[in-house]
Amino acid sequence: MKLQGNWIALDASCPATQVGVFVEGRLVAHSKIESPAMESLLGSAKQLCQQLSLPLEQINGYIYCTGPGSILGIRLSIMAIKTWCTLHDIPSNQILTYSSLGIAAAQLQQDHSASPFPDFIVCSEWRKGYWNVMLCPSNETPHPIEVWKTSQIAAFSGKKWLLQQRKLWSDNEISFSSIEYSLHVLEDPKSRTTLLHPLNNWEIYTPDEKQYVTWSGDRHRA
Repeated sequence: MKLQGNWIALDASCPATQVGVFVEGRLVAHSKIESPAMESLLGSAKQLCQQLSLPLEQINGYIYCTGPGSILGIRLSIMAIKTWCTLHDIPSNQILTYSSLGIAAAQLQQDHSASPFPDFIVCSEWRKGYWNVMLCPSNETPHPIEVWKTSQIAAFSGKKWLLQQRKLWSDNEISFSSIEYSLHVLEDPKSRTTLLHPLNNWEIYTPDEKQYVTWSGDRHRA
């Protein structure tokens, strides 16, 4: 997948807020700040554009991370991109998305391309006892994100990588290796083809599995 022209990528899904400017597919400016998205996202984008003398009028498209991760951070990314697209007539087909677990898995595959792992998983905590998990079979395309219980992760025999989130529900009961990713992953055309997807209704990743408790008079009686 080609990134023709000038693109801005926003990623506020993880503890570190990332902003990148791509020119013809090459990351020419990048900011990664360990601070809340509310404080750093827009300021970082403005600063990078000023450094490059690149006004927003010359941006051809936008990329953002849909999660899993901070819902507030993702919404701030969407709000910024919606505003810029409205002001500068950028069509929706010039907006691309990717997942945080997907880009983390791609970075692991790039970093270890000479000696690939056997099957591995990349995880992020959803809520207590439940995790967002991407299974990555050796030399194959990663699977779609699933929700696993802690017991399923513990039973997995391959390498386990943890992508930290802003909110932690519990102490880690499993021996993970930590992973952080960089927007530099998106410079690789092969990775872009796998990772980037056309905009679909300003999506934010949320797990499909939901737990409901049926109301009853006996159960909820004061």
